[in-house]
Amino acid sequence: MSIVLLGDSYIRRLGDYLTLADIPDLGLPELCSRVRCLGRGGATVMGRKPVLQLIDIALAIEDLKAIVLNIGSNDLDKAQSDPTLLAERIVGLCEYILANSEAICIVGLIHQRASPRFPEFNK
Repeated sequence: MSIVLLGDSYIRRLGDYLTLADIPDLGLPELCSRVRCLGRGGATVMGRKPVLQLIDIALAIEDLKAIVLNIGSNDLDKAQSDPTLLAERIVGLCEYILANSEAICIVGLIHQRASPRFPEFNK
């Protein structure tokens, strides 16, 4: 069974670490045989680097058990961001995953930033 962690540069860096440390199953062999990290620096739900392309790659993986989405922080890191619209779009991505696979979809928490560009980010 495969699990995909999907999102922005945090996921890309986690994937680099797992490869270097030779931990293909995230240390959870009873849960899955392989964890794949599909991360893209600057990935967004609504911006220039949409995660939908990564989702389509994930959906093509054989024996896909779950997709864990760690997305949204790059969308919120803008002065005119709309958290309600972002939440609606993330739900839409989950619906897309569920309609096109038997995998479960898990949405991760958007973490606070110590030094956000805009004070509204952590609100």
